[in-house]
Amino acid sequence: MPTSSADGRREEPVQGASPDEATETVQRARRQLSALLERPVESVSAFERMHDGWLVTLEVVEVSRIPESTDVLASYELELDDDRKLRRYARVRRYSRSQADRGDQQ
Repeated sequence: MPTSSADGRREEPVQGASPDEATETVQRARRQLSALLERPVESVSAFERMHDGWLVTLEVVEVSRIPESTDVLASYELELDDDRKLRRYARVRRYSRSQADRGDQQ
């Protein structure tokens, strides 16, 4: 069902991604972020198909410590175009591994 945007235009819903498309997109995002940061990507925490590309959130260990529960991790948001080329990336969160998410609370 079409929706209305903030400026009143009608927008068609975003078509979902096949499992193969999702896998390829996440793999590309992981490779690109790993190359930029020169660190391995630990996990994927979010994936979204957008009208003009993809939005992927990846988790990276920024500081390794002993014990591992004290590691410092970061969430990076990557925006890729329809060809899966990196459009932008940003660190959106930094936290210790033992820190539990509390939803909207900080």
